[in-house]
Amino acid sequence: MSSARDLLHSIGERVATSASVRNIYGEPITAHDRTLIPVARVGYGFGAGAGGGERGTGEPGTGERGAEDAAGSRSGGGGGGGGGATPVGVIEITPAGTRFIRFYEPRTIALMLGAGLFVGFIFGRLSSRS
Repeated sequence: MSSARDLLHSIGERVATSASVRNIYGEPITAHDRTLIPVARVGYGFGAGAGGGERGTGEPGTGERGAEDAAGSRSGGGGGGGGGATPVGVIEITPAGTRFIRFYEPRTIALMLGAGLFVGFIFGRLSSRS
């Protein structure tokens, strides 16, 4: 089990070193008295598991051990992970000032539109009852 723990520790160290500011804020781009700094949302996810047990008779659901399998046992384990980055906007720096310009995802816009339609429908129903 310590090998799994060592593996997870090694992966954690690699993630910690790769989760730097450079992965969230991109290289600045300068043009026409304007500097743009890309901003991203970075996320990682990992999972691992292991298990073991004694071998059964081979008949599902019985849980009984057969005489030929009395000394046998099984174990296994596995793991996986992934990561990704999503652009969320840019920081714009000009002589007039600095501002954050957010990129809106189509899913977010659709959700806001749907919520607005739902609220409008509810208010319409309530006002027609009066």
